[in-house]
Amino acid sequence: MSRSERRSFEIEETWLDVMSRSGGRCEVVVDGIRCSEPMRELAHIAPQDEMHKQIFGEELLHHLDNLVGTCGTYHNGLVELDVKTQPMKVAEHIARLRAKIEEEA
Repeated sequence: MSRSERRSFEIEETWLDVMSRSGGRCEVVVDGIRCSEPMRELAHIAPQDEMHKQIFGEELLHHLDNLVGTCGTYHNGLVELDVKTQPMKVAEHIARLRAKIEEEA
């Protein structure tokens, strides 16, 4: 299996895991009400741009606890933590993910 095929398989497996966890629905909650739309996309809580891939690594960024099933672009924007305006939340989230990864190892 090529690296590309393996990556596609991993993405599909992750998609199915989040779909199962979410019951196929968007996981975003606004004002205490969970969105009722179907899940169409995966959003990263800690951003997955190149800089953050280098800092945190892909294993952390693509961990199930860093992914949220969303109904689309609008809710994707509500999920991602902004490193510039929410540095403490990002640091706490990353620390939880690292602990979870160590626990799973």
